[in-house]
Amino acid sequence: NGTGIFAYVAEVYDQIVGLCIFRQENEIEYIRSHYNIEDYIYFSFYETDEHARLYHFVLNPIFQHYSTYFLMEALTLSKKSSLYYTLYPGNEMKIGCSLPTCINNFVPVSVRKQIVYPLQDLEENSPMSNILEEKEPYAMYHFNRKMTFEHKAVVNVRVVVVGSSDVGLSFLQSLVYREKRLIYVNNNAVPYDQLILCTGESFHCTVPTDKSINKLKNIDKHTSQVNPKQKDMQTLSGVNDQIPNGVYALNSSKDVCAIFKWLKSIPNDETIIVYGSSLEAYVCINGLVLYGWSGVNIKYVSPLTETSNLFGDTHVTQVIVKTLQKYGVETYYEYTLSRWFSSEQSANIESAVFTSKSSSQIILNCKMLLCLERKTVDYDIFKAINDSCLVFDGKLVIDLKFQTNDPNILAAGPLTKYSRRFYSDSFSHAYFNSEEIGIKLAQYFFEKLYPNIDSISKKDPDLAVHFQKP
Repeated sequence: NGTGIFAYVAEVYDQIVGLCIFRQENEIEYIRSHYNIEDYIYFSFYETDEHARLYHFVLNPIFQHYSTYFLMEALTLSKKSSLYYTLYPGNEMKIGCSLPTCINNFVPVSVRKQIVYPLQDLEENSPMSNILEEKEPYAMYHFNRKMTFEHKAVVNVRVVVVGSSDVGLSFLQSLVYREKRLIYVNNNAVPYDQLILCTGESFHCTVPTDKSINKLKNIDKHTSQVNPKQKDMQTLSGVNDQIPNGVYALNSSKDVCAIFKWLKSIPNDETIIVYGSSLEAYVCINGLVLYGWSGVNIKYVSPLTETSNLFGDTHVTQVIVKTLQKYGVETYYEYTLSRWFSSEQSANIESAVFTSKSSSQIILNCKMLLCLERKTVDYDIFKAINDSCLVFDGKLVIDLKFQTNDPNILAAGPLTKYSRRFYSDSFSHAYFNSEEIGIKLAQYFFEKLYPNIDSISKKDPDLAVHFQKP
């Protein structure tokens, strides 16, 4: 297509040991608008023809440690200053392109958030078509002259990140988008030099309290709808040791798939109980209605009072209550789950009993129970923390630099709390943006690995980390 191609070979004693092929980059405006490339270069300092895209690079393994010099000389001879390489998802490889052996010299470039333009309103003021063009997504890697002169320290540290929470993903992203290389991933038990705990908290299937239930005949008939076949306790199967089928706690996309699969297996006129006093409980009800489930067949049970200000705004609470009434959702407040009953044949949940503080009880027939009461630390996580002799005071205790009482174990996120000696309960990580927490954690982690870099903790060493994002 007329685009300039540059090819260079490396020779040692008249033998070819390396090959580098790249071509002029013609999509520089698209790259600039879709990737944060300006984190590494100033476009005003570069001419348009100084950008190129790498297609092939191979070097004899014996001389692999000279790959930086090979790239630098290739840029010099071609009068280029900035080099790009694109990597497509999965195992897809663009035709005419190969995986270069110098990829460790490049830095990954993060994707820029895109603006959705109202093109009909903007008309002639809309951006150029090459910026708005939708292309197959790819990962962008970048290399420039300046990077060849930067000092790189080799740190052989095994870092194990536990938890796929927003904090953990943000922390890993901060590691990836640096001049570093992460090469160790393993699902099995592995040794570590630095352990990062950011498992967060999760919903769990609520354990019934089994409060003062002797016979169902004691249940107030005016506040419950009891099936005549269930008037005597002996006709029910009782409480199973295992969680019945149809009882779910919503934490991940895997749980969502399991819930949708169960919804397809039960009739549309069956009752679903949503139990909990969290924002997620209301979101779940809205999701069920959008899925097509009638609000009349949804029961909402909350341990809180009807006047509790869960959202921190009375007006918002009133709007939520009116929305539930509009959907036809039947609500019960100040009730806690006491017992559930399942079918002896299929082990599917059949009904659930709820008890109030005044000992009044209701029984609700259902085919599904969604537990969204409150997020807590997973028991397996708690046991691992406790067995490791880490201080646990309702949550994992950390200091102002994310460190636990073990200097090689860091932690962040809703799983943690500051030590009581700091009097910083109002600055708990549970109240702040998880992504920002992960970024701050990465900054403190790099301070620990590289003591010579500018420290953000030296400014206010005795103050809790300051977060700003909503």
